[in-house]
Amino acid sequence: MGAKLQVKVLRRGDRGRFVVRFRDPETGAWRERSEPTGSRKEAERLAGEIRAELRSGRYAEPTRLSWEDFRLRFEAEKLSSLSDRGREGYRTALNRLESLLRPVRLAELDAAAMSRFQSRLRDDGVREATIAAYLRHVKAALRWANDIGLLARVPKIVMPKRARSEMRGRPITTEEYERMLEACENVRENDYGIWRNLLQGLWFSGLRLGESLQLSWDRDSLFAVDLGGKFPCFNIAAEAEKGFKDRRLPMAPEFAEWLRSMPMDDREGKVFGVARSGFQIKTVSRVISSVGKAANVVVNKEQEKFGSAHDLRRGFGTRWSSRLMPADLQLLMRHESIETTLKYYVGREADGLAERIWNALEVESKR
Repeated sequence: MGAKLQVKVLRRGDRGRFVVRFRDPETGAWRERSEPTGSRKEAERLAGEIRAELRSGRYAEPTRLSWEDFRLRFEAEKLSSLSDRGREGYRTALNRLESLLRPVRLAELDAAAMSRFQSRLRDDGVREATIAAYLRHVKAALRWANDIGLLARVPKIVMPKRARSEMRGRPITTEEYERMLEACENVRENDYGIWRNLLQGLWFSGLRLGESLQLSWDRDSLFAVDLGGKFPCFNIAAEAEKGFKDRRLPMAPEFAEWLRSMPMDDREGKVFGVARSGFQIKTVSRVISSVGKAANVVVNKEQEKFGSAHDLRRGFGTRWSSRLMPADLQLLMRHESIETTLKYYVGREADGLAERIWNALEVESKR
């Protein structure tokens, strides 16, 4: 092994890009690898990793598995165990990567390829948050391939840095919500009743749009209403949850009362009429945004974005942030991370501090 351990850092091309050149211990052939930054420092780091792999015998020649065969195996062996939402996230990310890079073999997805993927997404105007989501899914897929021996190593993926103020929308107010209710008839003249019903349910429940379309009166469904106990709850099967766990979680009292106001004859099947009518989530999302536009509920002037289903959910979170501690609000909102929940407290805490500062100044001036 010592005689074959030949690893060099070389400069390539007029632009001075650095690459690592080394001998394959099995075939004796020279191979090269590069980092997307092309810097000497990164190339030296990569050379150190390759030396360590060669010395320990962990070096593996890149697989010749085709991209198509990898997708088939990943679909059958990994995605089949996930929820519909989980599968959709992976498929969307991998389809986008496939359309932009057109890989023939799995091993083509090295660090440089992943850097190109990010660059082309930005060229297409994709938001940084969406790019980050795509990269997380792709990285997880490649890590799975590495774990079962389909890929020699997981490429380095530099995640984009997102600004904290990147939120596309904002919580809508009660007055804006009421305007959206009134605008339903202008947007959906023939079936505005079921759309008003959906807006009310979203406002009182804080449900995500996809969850609302799954919500059912039937106890055996994936996302079910349970009004039978002392405190009304949601029964959520693992297949309908981001965390892939069966859960029983409380619902807001205002939503429970709204549900109890429904006639007993209507308490079967899907809770919301738009779901019973067969509308798909993309259509429902577009209609709600059209209602927000008709009501002139502007939630982002720069992007010309109008009130949406998720802005109704943000409104719910903001209202309840004044009533609950962060850990409790996290459960009510079904947030995976407490950091997401804490965003609802930022403005409220700033207003509270401002009030205390002005009160202190007023007391001082009266002395």
